[in-house]
Amino acid sequence: MTKQQEKQQWKVTLNVEADGQSMSYPIGVDLLRSIISSCSDTEANSTLFEIMAQHPAAGIRQEVASKEFLPENARARLSEDTEMAVLRNLCSNGKFRRFASENLVLELITKDKDCAEMIASWIEEFQNCDTDVLAEAFLSSTDPERRWFLANNYSTPTKVLKRLSADPDPGIAAEAKKRLAER
Repeated sequence: MTKQQEKQQWKVTLNVEADGQSMSYPIGVDLLRSIISSCSDTEANSTLFEIMAQHPAAGIRQEVASKEFLPENARARLSEDTEMAVLRNLCSNGKFRRFASENLVLELITKDKDCAEMIASWIEEFQNCDTDVLAEAFLSSTDPERRWFLANNYSTPTKVLKRLSADPDPGIAAEAKKRLAER
């Protein structure tokens, strides 16, 4: 979130019309988050998601980050968010996985364990990234959990599993050998 976003004043209202009468009801962040969460993830709502990607409340941005019909400029904005919950939801977003830059994905692997786990789980879906480069980031990690995430993925390439089968951590090596035996 930028300093400008922090200073923005937001007023969100629910407009209700019935029998020719209309009423505006101001809603708070708790109700807004619930609305965004249950809002249909469709193209028709993409403008709403784009606007809400700028909201100062991290919980609102977090909800929006998981939406598949999030416009490209909103995905780009959210990829620079400072809140890890927002970035985690982006990692679970299929469209984000198709368009995320390799530099950003590499940063997320090292920055956050939960992001790293999601990236390892869907490593082959990061279409804008070289899978070998991403795998190397996991393989070279001094954190054994990150290497285990990769060993635990059914889609990890055979050549990577072979390297992991010689990992100094016995659990990682065993998991990689198990995956290789399943092929």
